[in-house]
Amino acid sequence: MDKLKQNAFWAGVLIAGAALVIAFGALVVPLWAKKAGLQNKVKGVWNNLKKEKTFPSDGDIETHKKQRGEIIKAYAEFGIFYGQSSEHLQRWFPDLKLAVNAVPNRGNFMASYRLEKDKVEQALKAGGVKIGIGEETVKFGFNWEDPEPAQFVAVGADDTKVLKEIQKRFWARERVAKAIQTILAEGGKVNRVHDFRFFRKLHPQMTGPWDAFPSAQDAVNYMAVGVTQAYMAPQNFQEYELPQKLGRTITFGFALELPYSQVPRVISEILNPAAEKGVANRLLVNVIGSHVSIREQNQPSEPVVYTVGDEAARTAAIQKVKDAIKPIEVILTVTCQIIDFEPSELKKFEPAQE
Repeated sequence: MDKLKQNAFWAGVLIAGAALVIAFGALVVPLWAKKAGLQNKVKGVWNNLKKEKTFPSDGDIETHKKQRGEIIKAYAEFGIFYGQSSEHLQRWFPDLKLAVNAVPNRGNFMASYRLEKDKVEQALKAGGVKIGIGEETVKFGFNWEDPEPAQFVAVGADDTKVLKEIQKRFWARERVAKAIQTILAEGGKVNRVHDFRFFRKLHPQMTGPWDAFPSAQDAVNYMAVGVTQAYMAPQNFQEYELPQKLGRTITFGFALELPYSQVPRVISEILNPAAEKGVANRLLVNVIGSHVSIREQNQPSEPVVYTVGDEAARTAAIQKVKDAIKPIEVILTVTCQIIDFEPSELKKFEPAQE
């Protein structure tokens, strides 16, 4: 009996062992095979990644860190460059003697403004440049914005914004006036400031003589401002807003009467004024369009009167006609933009994560 019990125990052990072997073969061995297959698959993907170099290695990470640093540095330099020019654009008249971030009294500002704009025109007139069109009743010219006190009252809380806009527009006009003065000092010639205007309204609730647009024989053609027809004013002009609230453009145009030979010099002086080298001391002006109009032309032929056979008289008569033919003055219109930059909106970058 004891032997039977002992044999039954060992038989059970053998049966259980056999069951474990069967279960191991049925459950574990397939998982081993599956594991080997997955390992081979992962190895294949890894090899492909290494071949295609799409997997970021330590070297790739270091390269990206370096590139990030270079981009941030370039962004900061961009901010400094435009920020310095913006400070030049944002400044008030020096004679107001304002503290940093202070706002001038409207009366004091407008008094300085009228005085300074008169100085600009007088300096050009002293050089023989005419301002505006007409003799007794002069119109256009620099088209200075000079709102009435009631108009400032009407805009309410926006009156300081209007003053700041008038100040910026003064600096733009002064930039063109200085360009003309430089050309005159070099022996060049500009006959007349025919027109000057900003294409965005000073304020939606403000209007004045400065909004009138030259027409008929006084018409000018400003390029690149979206006019529907040549020699017409643009309708509902909108300035371009810089991304990330970094500012906007200020678009203006001017028209000068001058010899055609002076056209390249004017554009060159507007883009790169000889008297203003450093970016911190000048406005950043882009020329986005220009146009030359010829209002008159020389006669296609002129009679030459002389006695037949008198060759000296014939030669003298021809020379007299040639001497009378002069280059015709042209109207040059130039459309410009200033970047009104807002340094306070520059993005602050966090240090790179290690």
